[in-house]
Amino acid sequence: MIGYIYYILDLTNADMYIGSCWKHIWSDRKSAHKTCKDYNRKAYEIIKNNNYIFEVLEENDFIDKEERFKKEQYYIDNNKCINTKNAFGLNIENVNKLRMKYYYEDKKKYSDRTKKYYDENKEKLKNYQKEYKLNNNNFLKRRVCCIKCKKEFQYINLKKHNNIYH
Repeated sequence: MIGYIYYILDLTNADMYIGSCWKHIWSDRKSAHKTCKDYNRKAYEIIKNNNYIFEVLEENDFIDKEERFKKEQYYIDNNKCINTKNAFGLNIENVNKLRMKYYYEDKKKYSDRTKKYYDENKEKLKNYQKEYKLNNNNFLKRRVCCIKCKKEFQYINLKKHNNIYH
């Protein structure tokens, strides 16, 4: 379905609002921004100055609403805009707080899961490493030269070399 990603730019102070809608409701969307000050206050504030540009950033054939929202969010993330909600309708400040909360909770959870897996599969992992080294010995033992410092060493030590010297 054809959809638009659009912006409303305030020419008095350069504030920009980014939004999206389907093509068949484009004219309704434009008039809704002009009259609905409760739902979308930031867009309404730009329009009430009566010195603005309302233009389409991108017209695309989107598979569904989620794809359209992802594209809108891309523009929100990569432009300086005054949107207080992300493309999916969530308050941006609350989303950032939740993201940090889950990051720290998940970090511990995944770390514990990794340790548990290693403890339960220690022999299996060691055997896999031995087998890998045997099968790829020629590849791992080949000599390489560092582009930056011109030192020569085995490929197996490349990561170690870069961590120490670069």
